[in-house]
Amino acid sequence: GDRAARVWETQAWSHKAAGRESRGSGGGGRSRAARRSAVYDALREYDSRWQSLLLSEWRSEQDLLREQLREWPERRLEREGWLLKDLEVMRLPDCFGEPVLK
Repeated sequence: GDRAARVWETQAWSHKAAGRESRGSGGGGRSRAARRSAVYDALREYDSRWQSLLLSEWRSEQDLLREQLREWPERRLEREGWLLKDLEVMRLPDCFGEPVLK
């Protein structure tokens, strides 16, 4: 639904961790794959703990912004930084042909 899959949810890295751990690093330390696995475990824990709260906060902010855009006069939107006027779009050769606001 609302979001794309995160890399730590896809398990795309797990086959690398399993292959490396079975071979061992030879140095007695933790392999890069094992460290990566630990990082992804921590990200999964963070995600499960905070994601619903962060998503709720983001949706609330989006609702407030939509209300402000609908209700506030242009002058206030401009003063608050939500409305930019007198802009020109141009393409610069050194910006890979991407639009640049001037």
